[in-house]
Amino acid sequence: MTKNIIYIGLGSNVGNRLESLNRAWSLLQKGLGKIITSSSVYETLPWGIREQRNFYNAIIGIETEIQDPYTILAQLKGIEKKIGRIQRVRNGPREIDLDIILHGSKVINEDKLQIPHPRAAQRAFVVTPLLEAIAQLRESHDSTFVQRWLEDHVDPHLKNQQPQKLLVPLDSDEKEKNWIANERTLVMGIINATPDSFSDGGHLSSVQSAIDFGLRLVDQGADILDLGGESTRPGAKIPNIQIELDRVLPIIQALRTKIPSIPLSIDTRRAQVAKEAANAGVSIINDVSGGRFDPNLLSMLAQDFPALIYIATHSRGDPTNMNQLTHYEHDKVALTAAQELVDTTLQPAMNFGIAPWRLITDPGLGFAKNIQQNFELMRNISTFKHHALNLPLLVGPSRKSFIGHALQQDSRQTVPPHLRDWATAGACCALIPSADIVRVHNVRGVKDALLLADAISRR
Repeated sequence: MTKNIIYIGLGSNVGNRLESLNRAWSLLQKGLGKIITSSSVYETLPWGIREQRNFYNAIIGIETEIQDPYTILAQLKGIEKKIGRIQRVRNGPREIDLDIILHGSKVINEDKLQIPHPRAAQRAFVVTPLLEAIAQLRESHDSTFVQRWLEDHVDPHLKNQQPQKLLVPLDSDEKEKNWIANERTLVMGIINATPDSFSDGGHLSSVQSAIDFGLRLVDQGADILDLGGESTRPGAKIPNIQIELDRVLPIIQALRTKIPSIPLSIDTRRAQVAKEAANAGVSIINDVSGGRFDPNLLSMLAQDFPALIYIATHSRGDPTNMNQLTHYEHDKVALTAAQELVDTTLQPAMNFGIAPWRLITDPGLGFAKNIQQNFELMRNISTFKHHALNLPLLVGPSRKSFIGHALQQDSRQTVPPHLRDWATAGACCALIPSADIVRVHNVRGVKDALLLADAISRR
């Protein structure tokens, strides 16, 4: 049967906007067909009635066998009802709004349905994400009709009315902190609640010391705090799951109370730890295994926590053997890492129903890469980002052994991790503008360096 690509516009400005978009994404994939492309999430001014909350908007492209547009329209109305849309005044607030923008090359002009959407070409919150969505299409999918329609109908004044793309969309009762893509580099501060971390294991000997340290990182300018209760350095032993929970949960609960506006991330490979941390108040799951360690993690995030952000890291093996899994073709570390991450993590995550705007990628510096491969990966970081679906990029070079190797070339002496912070700041600056977030131990020094790097490299 012939398949068409149908482009659906999604919008929400009532309740948890991100969660509504995520639920719609999952339900659309179940009801209409495979989602083959998607825009980012954009925050946009309301249309028509100005005295209401800003909208979150996105565009998705679905490959569907359904030929009858009225059948599709009925499905969209059913999904809106399931998510909880309440009918109000025209152009008023909406829990969720789903519109058919384009359906293949069909043209319909009837009272109950018009395709292409009659006002889409005049609205930046449709055109901008639509352009992004068709740019993400693979070569096997033809976007000629869409591009021709855009060229023929888009209002030229829209180029001066660009909506704001959200880099890390977060939305809940406690926090409304969102960041605009490419505005500046975000800093994630590290809290290691472990006795055996490669850099500072045992440094935080009590729950209170970890809480105080997290508060200091925020004072120094951290945008996000990442808390871990398991060391994933090469050769590290896996702690009992209850030990990991006991290390992190009291700290999460205290920080959530003291600094509700700062997003918290949990560095874990386990679904149970991620679930309990999410219930305690984290917004982000940072998984260095990319979903390979615990097969229940991705499905749990898709089904139970539709608003959580997921950081997917490229790695091979586990901490006990990853240093033996460093074979890559010459000059193809970045490309290979990106392709492996798409195949093993990103595509499975989306198949489970996790929308791409919930995903952040991490190239996994130090994970199944030797010293020279880490440097090669950093030199080609834009290649990694492009081939990893051009999703937001987090990079964590902080105090790692390849930095120590570069520093000891003159002195022939090992440079301890805590003396690698200035070099870490240099590494972070070298990753701009491809990197959107850097994960570091020393926030203050890196923050200052990034202010200058951003002023030079970002527009």
